[in-house]
Amino acid sequence: MKRRAFLQTSGLAAASMFVPKLIQASASPFLLPDTNGRVLIVIQWSGGNDGLNTVVPFTNDLYYKMRPTLGLKKNQILTLTDDLGIHPKLLALKNMF
Repeated sequence: MKRRAFLQTSGLAAASMFVPKLIQASASPFLLPDTNGRVLIVIQWSGGNDGLNTVVPFTNDLYYKMRPTLGLKKNQILTLTDDLGIHPKLLALKNMF
């Protein structure tokens, strides 16, 4: 076995042992009593997803101040809660929420 292949394989094996603990540790702060057990998971696609235009804090004026041309208009956003909404192209996700 070549050294590079060994390092890649052993690195993946070591990382895979920590993934369940990482997911569990990162999810627990979001399991709040008022969420009715619902959790929103956003998958970050490098270069193709703008997190603030996926889950939009539409009641926060700072969102519109910092994104004068990029921010979504309030009437376009699919609301999830009183403060958060999602991009209008994510109707299927809203229905699951």
